[in-house]
Parts: sequence; C-alpha cells; structure tokens
Amino acid sequence: MSREELTSMMEDRSATPDKERLFRELDGPVRRLGKVQALTLIQRAAVDGKIHEFWDTWVRKTGNPGTNIAFYSTVVPKGSMPYLDAFVVIANPKDAQRLARIHVKKSDTYGIAFLGDGVLSTQDLDSWKEQRSHVTDAFLPLSSLQHIFPISLQRAKFACDEKLMELSKDGAKVEINEFFLHEAMAQLQLGLLGETTEFMEETNKPLRSAFAGALNLKGDPVEALKVRSASRKTVHAYSNGLLSRSIDGTGCPVHSGSFEMKNQGAESIHGPLAARISDFCPVNNQPDKKINRDNASTFLFAGHDT
Repeated sequence: MSREELTSMMEDRSATPDKERLFRELDGPVRRLGKVQALTLIQRAAVDGKIHEFWDTWVRKTGNPGTNIAFYSTVVPKGSMPYLDAFVVIANPKDAQRLARIHVKKSDTYGIAFLGDGVLSTQDLDSWKEQRSHVTDAFLPLSSLQHIFPISLQRAKFACDEKLMELSKDGAKVEINEFFLHEAMAQLQLGLLGETTEFMEETNKPLRSAFAGALNLKGDPVEALKVRSASRKTVHAYSNGLLSRSIDGTGCPVHSGSFEMKNQGAESIHGPLAARISDFCPVNNQPDKKINRDNASTFLFAGHDT
C-alpha cells in the first residue's frame, strides 16, 4: 500500500471552521499550496529527517522570522489510528512565551511509541508533575552530578587520549559524528545509568541503531512499520533490562541517587538517573513498571546524542 493510499484512509480532523480559519489567516504551505501539496512536502521532509528545516524555510518565506505559520500533517498517537490535523508553528517569541505558560499539555505529536507515558510525552499533567519532580533529583549538581564527574572525566580522557588516537592512527580518517554519538551514549550509560564499560560497549551501537529504526519513515510504509516495531522492541528490552539491573534479588535498589546520599555518603552514589527511574512509585508505593520503562526509554533517547 502506498503512502498516498494510507493517507487517503485517515480521518481529517482539520476540517472544522476554527481550523480552516487558521489556514486562511496564517501564512504557510497550506494557504499557498493547498492541503494536498503541503502534506506531500511535509511528509517528504519528515522522511528525510529535515522537518525543522521545512518549518524554518516556510517561516522565512513569509519575510518575517517571527511569523507564526499553519501547516497540515499526520499524527500517529499512542495506541490509536493515525489522523490528519492542523498545527501552528509558533515563531513569534512573545506568543511562545505566553503560550508556554498556559498550555503545558503535550500534543499527540509526542506520541512516539517507545516514549509512551514518560515525562517528555505523557498527556496526564498530574503524572508529568510527579515524574518531573522525582527524576529532577538525579540532575542536582552538588548532591548528585558532582559524584559521577570522575566517571565522566575518566571516559572523556580515554576517548580523547586513547580511542581517538587509535582510530586516527597512521592518518586514518575518523567518522567524527559516529565517534561523538558513541561517546555521548557512553557518558550517559556509564555515569547517569551506572552500566559497566563492557555492557556499554556491547549495547551502545545496537541501541542507537534501534532509535534510528524506531523513527524510520523511509521506503514502503508497511515495511517501514515493521522496522519501527522491531526497533521499538529492542529499545523496550534494554529499558526493561535497565530496570531489572537497578533492583537486586531482594527488591532493593542497586543504584544510589541523591536522596540516598543523605544517609549513605558520597562514595555510594552510582547510576543516579537509573535509581530515580526505577523507584518511581506513584500509587500505593508500588513501582509503575510501564512508566518506569517509558522513562528509561525517554532518557536513553533524549540523552544519547545530546
């Protein structure tokens, strides 16, 4: 089945008076080209991984970098059928500031399957506040991060003084983007998640490849869906494994975060983010395994190329 055939079967939620008014009053690809051509262009940009360039190009076409534009796109929400809808790119800084204060709920466009109900994608505002408050502790500079800086520094010295030198030996060319991606993931896994060096080296590249596959839109839509599904399973398998490695056989945490630091001393801190992810207990003091898995996936994805 072609992408066009799939699109023709989707519900069009933009066909309401208020949203049609957006297309008439706001500049952008829909007003200038019509829905069909605008959708074709934005789908092409998504497949090429250039969606932000697409938005930037259309904002510039208005002649004013601060102009908000309306566009038309496909939404793939968690656990339900894709649909078409109208969206606005907020390019005006004053509008962005005002809206950020009064509209904090995530849209369905954050429904990347492996992010699930994690802190970056949940639409439950109470859950978002609770999750955010809980995991923030892992990033406090004095009670948490300063205790894993020796791990970070040790890895950085190894990467620059030994690994990079070996890769570039005898004038060999280095794929520097791959080097940086590998080392960013290494920093995340070794420091914040408390993984061993051996396990990090074994899982680093396969996990990054799974993230790329989970976002794959290229080629035949059905085959692309199969790739996304298989890659999502790989991401979830790692995330579930991380949670298991964070709890020992008696159900006690293996990792330590800054909350535990008050009683255990600085030398005990280990994998602070893994600790905060694995012991999130929103109801009846029982861990929510799905939310914890989704947050493990979320931080792996968000942090692996930062």
